[in-house]
Amino acid sequence: MSMWSPECFIAAIYLYYTVLGPIVIRHFGTGVDRGVDMRPYYLIAWAGAIVGLLSWIAGYHLARTKKRRPPRAGLVWTDNLGLARLGHLLNLAGLLAYIATTGLAGFQPTGSTFDDPTLGGVVYQGAFANYFALTINFLIAGCSVLFLSRLRGAGSWASLSVWLLITLVIYTTAGFRYRLVLLTGGLVFIYHLHHRKRPNLILFAVLGVLFVAAMGLIGATRSYGSGLDLSRRHQSFGDSLVGGFGESTIFATSGAVLTHVPEDRPLIWAEPIKQTLLMPVPSRLFPEKSTNAYLIETLMTVYGPSNYFGAAYMFFAEIYQMFWWPGIVVAYFVLGWVCRWLWEWFRLREQDPLALIVYGAAIPFLYVLMSRGYLPQVVMLFGFSVVPAVVLYLWPQATMQFVRVGMRPLESVGLRVREGKPVANGAKRRAG
Repeated sequence: MSMWSPECFIAAIYLYYTVLGPIVIRHFGTGVDRGVDMRPYYLIAWAGAIVGLLSWIAGYHLARTKKRRPPRAGLVWTDNLGLARLGHLLNLAGLLAYIATTGLAGFQPTGSTFDDPTLGGVVYQGAFANYFALTINFLIAGCSVLFLSRLRGAGSWASLSVWLLITLVIYTTAGFRYRLVLLTGGLVFIYHLHHRKRPNLILFAVLGVLFVAAMGLIGATRSYGSGLDLSRRHQSFGDSLVGGFGESTIFATSGAVLTHVPEDRPLIWAEPIKQTLLMPVPSRLFPEKSTNAYLIETLMTVYGPSNYFGAAYMFFAEIYQMFWWPGIVVAYFVLGWVCRWLWEWFRLREQDPLALIVYGAAIPFLYVLMSRGYLPQVVMLFGFSVVPAVVLYLWPQATMQFVRVGMRPLESVGLRVREGKPVANGAKRRAG
């Protein structure tokens, strides 16, 4: 079980961004990104990453959490058929909202176009269009729920495969690779934690290489919102693999941020927090909103006013911009404590499928948090990627009643844990 703790996932993130990525880029590349030589920035980037990692470890191991059971005292979802239905409902909600904003244009993974005048005339482009578009992240939780229900004997592999295919088509069309990471990571966590299996390290290494190469291919051929232009693919498998490590250039960019702040750019203090609070407000209702202004200004300092587009930096660089080195120490210490709390929380509830869904959504999301120094966007994505799973867990009885509308009543839909032993609800009532 310890192989699936937050420690191992954080180690994987650090291995990719701070070790393997820089090695591959410096060995096979020139070290130049958008016309800027990034090699001088690696040393301070490693310093920032190490300070963050040591602070995270301290928070994870020193700030222990108290093991307390939740107020609902171990109510466990046991209605596997209802679990499958819940997955379908989540996917349908995300799919219909997404179609409302894109029409059939959102289903072109290889860059083909649809002649869709009917849907094109009714596509929603109002103030809340971004909310509708982000609901495609519901498919992550929906597919995870369907996968777990199938592992528990409900649903079918055929329906799960159809939903996974639809999800891959949409995510490939959109072009944002983080969704593929969250989806894949969630399914891997759910499978191994459900079966309580240790990972096959050799198999994981092979699949990891293939996954990185696939990410490199997507990065080389994608057009955001228009799928992959495979005519632009003029590279070997090795080139795709090296391209897959191109994402790690944000580590060097983070070092550049640490170099330029506060010498060339002042500290931004609580500006990201302020913009995070403003982020949910639609731009049409608040045109003066500029949630990414501080991000753009920092990237322009690094790359210049014409080459910054598409660049990004990591979480520790944004925290450094806000509160300098003490900010990294405090933020990563708190994050380590939260990760430890989440791990202890899950271990107490590992028999509850809804708790597994929450954990399988939250831990892979650490990839988004650690790799992107743009707090408003990270919080917004958290709301559409992880919060749906949290809502299901927090209100299980309401969720049970909702997904079982029209279904034949089942004798038992939950378990009460009493003195460490599961007791069926019906048996508890008869005993009373």
